[in-house]
Amino acid sequence: MYSFFGWGLLSLTIKYLAVHGMVTLVTLTYLYIFVSLFIGLEMLYKKVRFDVNKMSVMYFVLIGIFSSVFNYFNFYSISIAPNVGYVNAINASSISLVTVFSILLFKDEFSWRKLFGVFGVTAGLLLLLL
Repeated sequence: MYSFFGWGLLSLTIKYLAVHGMVTLVTLTYLYIFVSLFIGLEMLYKKVRFDVNKMSVMYFVLIGIFSSVFNYFNFYSISIAPNVGYVNAINASSISLVTVFSILLFKDEFSWRKLFGVFGVTAGLLLLLL
């Protein structure tokens, strides 16, 4: 429930700031600073050791780049969309694509009923966009 309300409030806040003239990159920078501070405080509070080997740094950098690019375009689309719900519905529908690729790439067992449900969600999204 926290994530549900947190994501909804984040989307509405991004839209509110964009309507009042704040640039997407500035909003994203503030968000990253805020989140990094909270993660750092939690690591200090829980006394988590931060040991990183050279191979992990490469993965952290790649994850950071892809996450930043995704969040930039997601926040930008929220700022220009007439309704925040459209962007979040499209973003949530990406789970359908992940499901199909997990079936194809990892040979996950999937019943016809579940596959029909995935395609039903995708068709519903297409109707929403029309």
